[in-house]
Amino acid sequence: MTEIKLIDGLKIGETVHKDVTLRDLTARDILEAHEAAERVVIGAEGSPVVVASPVRVGMETLRRRIGRLGNVQMPLSLAELLSLSERDLDILQDAVDELEKAEAAAKLERGGRNHRGVSGNP
Repeated sequence: MTEIKLIDGLKIGETVHKDVTLRDLTARDILEAHEAAERVVIGAEGSPVVVASPVRVGMETLRRRIGRLGNVQMPLSLAELLSLSERDLDILQDAVDELEKAEAAAKLERGGRNHRGVSGNP
């Protein structure tokens, strides 16, 4: 878990929440983020096609990575996440980038093996 502080925070009711705890993602978080980013469109030949926006996947993943924001019930809704200021969003994304770098470095130290000693994604 990583603790960070936002500059502007998220106002819910009369309270502005600035203290954030980031958590590790679960397999469920990743799957749900991808599903939330999918939509069906009609393809060139008139058939339905499922497409996903990489930006939406990133935002859906980010909102699930927030374990706590003040005393607000998690996960944040997408609307709540999108109401953050640009600089607070940058702070969150930078913190997640650092977490992901640390996770990648730990994986490299294990020789690309997960905690069970099996090659592949941990």
